[in-house]
Amino acid sequence: MGRMHSRGKGISASALPYKRTPPSWLKISSQDVEDNICKFAKKGLTPSQIGVILRDSHGIAQVKSVTGSKILRILKAHGLAPEIPEDLYHLIKKAVAIRKHLERNRKDKDSKFRLILVESRIHRLARYYKKTKKLPPDLCWLYENRLIDPLLGRTSALTSSLAWNSFTLVFSIPTLGSDLVSLVVSDFYSEAGIVRYS
Repeated sequence: MGRMHSRGKGISASALPYKRTPPSWLKISSQDVEDNICKFAKKGLTPSQIGVILRDSHGIAQVKSVTGSKILRILKAHGLAPEIPEDLYHLIKKAVAIRKHLERNRKDKDSKFRLILVESRIHRLARYYKKTKKLPPDLCWLYENRLIDPLLGRTSALTSSLAWNSFTLVFSIPTLGSDLVSLVVSDFYSEAGIVRYS
């Protein structure tokens, strides 16, 4: 099947080992792996970053073969899972970066076109997550305003929810030093250029 926004066929993929059991030389227990995952998550690392560290530093190629559960499922069991899915967060971050670029280079038509494609993927992915009930169905996405810009720049891992609740934008950003930063944005429509998506 073809790719969504490119000419390739999308045939590249990682090859998982046939054996589903952990290797004999791996001496770490499943409880130690879970403790490491929780420790890294509390530092603000995303599930994919945790997987890379476990693979490169601890020799754990597949967390599921050791613990029986994937990283995200372990984080959910301990209440440490990011409220906004990681792939959706990175798409939003990319869209913000493109918009910042377009503020400086208004005639860059290729970037305008790429922004349309990224926004299309954001809406498509958000629709899927609402359908699978990983996101609330009444949640509206907001990412192209000046309020989110500094927050995206000041934290590497935004384990947050961007949600509209009675005209309030709610962020949960542990790396900023507070568990919840609530910004009332009903008065900022004109000056921040806020756009609501259903």
